[in-house]
Amino acid sequence: MALHGDLHGKNILESGTGWHSIDPKGYVGDPAFKLGAFIRNPYKVLAQQPDATEIMRRRSAFISQKCGHNPARVMQWVFVGCVLGASWGMEDGLDGEAQNWLHLATKLQEAI
Repeated sequence: MALHGDLHGKNILESGTGWHSIDPKGYVGDPAFKLGAFIRNPYKVLAQQPDATEIMRRRSAFISQKCGHNPARVMQWVFVGCVLGASWGMEDGLDGEAQNWLHLATKLQEAI
């Protein structure tokens, strides 16, 4: 299935004709992957929450029900997204960014 590839709150705009996504990357993959951005963002704030895992679990359950996906599968994709974010942070020399992503990935690893 075709995926946006960068679907998050800053890439969804409302206009007079409805809601529109912008800045697509054009990937092909599992539709459950695209829900991860809504569950793990804003990741900097989420990483500071003592109950981050529970927050992500509740978000996953809610959005999975609305979209017809398995919540456990969505959480696995959230984990993959966190690891990917950490990789990009390390690649760009953004150690703080990478640490936030790794912190979330570690919390998720315990939960999935």
